[in-house]
Amino acid sequence: MAEAASDSSLAPPAELVSQLGFYFSDSNLRRDRFLIRLTGADGTGAVPIETLATFNRVAAHTQDVGVIVAALRQAPGLVVSDDEQSVRRVSPLP
Repeated sequence: MAEAASDSSLAPPAELVSQLGFYFSDSNLRRDRFLIRLTGADGTGAVPIETLATFNRVAAHTQDVGVIVAALRQAPGLVVSDDEQSVRRVSPLP
């Protein structure tokens, strides 16, 4: 129960949810060499959340990994690992 209460205090900014969703979008992954190297050719490989936390546009919103995890959970088409250490796309690149 305490975990659920702490999750509600980590409400991520909508801009962060949108930015993280963009990073994993079809249009971005096709041209983002760094992320494609991490996700693999089909775009479904896991990316460490600590890596995403170093991206300038993510760091501008927060340094709190818990907030980043909450934002990733709200972004459509993404799945956070059970241990909350990585994230991946649900579907492969078309």
